[in-house]
Amino acid sequence: MGQLPQVPHHHMPNPPPNHHFQTPSRSSSLAPGAGMMDSPGINHPANTATAGHIRGSKHGTPLGTPDSARKRQRKADHAFPGEDGDLELKNMAAKVLDIPLDEFAAKVRAIEASTDSPTIHTPTSSSGRLVVKNDSTKERQRQVFGMTWLMRACQASNSSVVPRNRIYARYVGVCADSGLKPLSPASFGKLVRIVFPNLTTRRLGMRGQSKYHYCGLKLINDDGTTSSVGSSANTPLHSHNQTFDSSFLPGTPYGSNSPASFHSQISTPLVSHPTSASTNVSTITSFLNDQSAPTLKFVPELSSLMNDKNSTTDQPLDIPDIKPFLPNDTDQDASDTLFGLYKSHCISIFESIRYVQLKRLFSLISTFHGSLTNPVLKLYTSSDLLQWVISCDSVMYKSLIQMLAKLALQEIPTLVLEQLKVLVAKYVEKLSESLSSLPMKLALVKLKMAKQFIQLVSRFVRVVETAQSANKILSHHMDRQVMYNDWTKHVNVEQIAARELPCEGDNFKFAVEVLQEKIPELLKKESSDYESFIVEWGTYIAALPSSFTSVPPRLFLLCTSALLTSALREISLAGGGGFGAWWVVRCWIDEWVGWCAELGGFVSTQFEESSLLQGTIESHHKFVKPEREDGGPDNVIPAKMTDLASESIDLLDGQFGSILNDEQNDATKK
Repeated sequence: MGQLPQVPHHHMPNPPPNHHFQTPSRSSSLAPGAGMMDSPGINHPANTATAGHIRGSKHGTPLGTPDSARKRQRKADHAFPGEDGDLELKNMAAKVLDIPLDEFAAKVRAIEASTDSPTIHTPTSSSGRLVVKNDSTKERQRQVFGMTWLMRACQASNSSVVPRNRIYARYVGVCADSGLKPLSPASFGKLVRIVFPNLTTRRLGMRGQSKYHYCGLKLINDDGTTSSVGSSANTPLHSHNQTFDSSFLPGTPYGSNSPASFHSQISTPLVSHPTSASTNVSTITSFLNDQSAPTLKFVPELSSLMNDKNSTTDQPLDIPDIKPFLPNDTDQDASDTLFGLYKSHCISIFESIRYVQLKRLFSLISTFHGSLTNPVLKLYTSSDLLQWVISCDSVMYKSLIQMLAKLALQEIPTLVLEQLKVLVAKYVEKLSESLSSLPMKLALVKLKMAKQFIQLVSRFVRVVETAQSANKILSHHMDRQVMYNDWTKHVNVEQIAARELPCEGDNFKFAVEVLQEKIPELLKKESSDYESFIVEWGTYIAALPSSFTSVPPRLFLLCTSALLTSALREISLAGGGGFGAWWVVRCWIDEWVGWCAELGGFVSTQFEESSLLQGTIESHHKFVKPEREDGGPDNVIPAKMTDLASESIDLLDGQFGSILNDEQNDATKK
């Protein structure tokens, strides 16, 4: 790659006094008008008079006043204190140009998965290693990645123009494929101006359909999407200094503290909804109070199917293509941006749960919709794309459940289980808060899928807790011997089966065989492997429903529970010494069979708009404010929520760092 363009320095005049805040003047490395998708109100001083006519519709605050212009004179948000952040950022990006982009993306992902900001060592061709300071943030690393991509994907070309939203759309697509959270449009626009400071921005196109273009910039390997400046000679041109492009204003001041951007976001509604926000809140809250039974289905060989999934840990989610769902007149750049952003969002949620980073998870949920630009948000909330959103969420939730399913018979640290309980308690609530201003149908389908996912996570936690207790008993020879004696001496299998099972013929005979022969056989087995007992019991029990194909899943669950209850009653009446052990094992069997049925139902369900909305909108009218169990404020994250990522937890790989060993050592000491 050729020599990087040098960054010019412009000396800004001191701003006039202001009673809100005072910012000293400084030398800026950004060209006037920097920012691909700058917040409204960031105009050149020379055009203040023109910009002064542009006002927020609600507050009436001029968007081009010195108050908003003063933001340009503050230190860039990605700069190190006391340093020229722009120049250092460009130098950092230049040093990693020789590293393959996917390799560098993997390093950034590793930093994202960590709660701290460690010293980052990136190999380079010149000095061997690039050392980034300990106080560098995750945002800083995303900026280095974004600038590196710009240097690879774009080049200066005086005869070329390219829509600036197309540059961002391509960048978002790369982030989605790499499993990274993209920068906000405004932050990415600053990077464009740092790398290509001599760009000009013009508005090209027919009236009502014009877009902002970068003049003097070419997107490499995108011959069909760029055009020359000369070919647009008859197209109305509007200087970037005279107006702003509302199509790239973030819905909320995402990554920006500009007061002007905040006022603009409040004063300009992004999407016109047929229902008010209060109506949405009422409907959503009422919906959250409803309880629905999960879908049950026993899938043959489900355990082996779950273990085959997600074998490659670094593969992004297989998000469905957005194109089949798009209306004919959809802007391609907006759809590409939405696809990339939502794919990155789903991957980020998956990674947050994978590494048990709940603070990051709840932040992602609360900020995503506000970070979408106006046209992208309109496309996202359109009825045409509702099924696509459902399909994306389905892929994400099923992948998460498949990840957890492999751990159902594995010992999991108590600290991790506590965090999963926080996830169960808070996830739907946090999601509902972020959806209150969106169209009702979109909010309800997302919440219904989230509730089904969380119900299954709750079942998973109970399965793991009861399995750990049951395994302590099943792995102990004396406990198994007492259980064996009680079962063979005090339980009349044929009498119990005849009384409790509503079946006859082959089903009845096989059930008696299982109770009389297989259970005693499992109790008599010996093994030196601590975890082999619960795995063998779980594998056998999970396969039992396939021998009773004519029995509905819910009836199978009822019969299993009835048989075990009757057997324990007989042991208790006979004064059997193994009653306590049998009670613990029985609790696990109930949870395990229920988990297998709910898991099969969830992964087999084809989520569709009609089924998700059935019986929801018409039946929810009354607002009922749910009460928090802890009695605290609604938006307070529970104090017991702890980010455990620093302990090298990876649920996908079944790794828990030193936490599990520490808990086992503590249990041994006790």
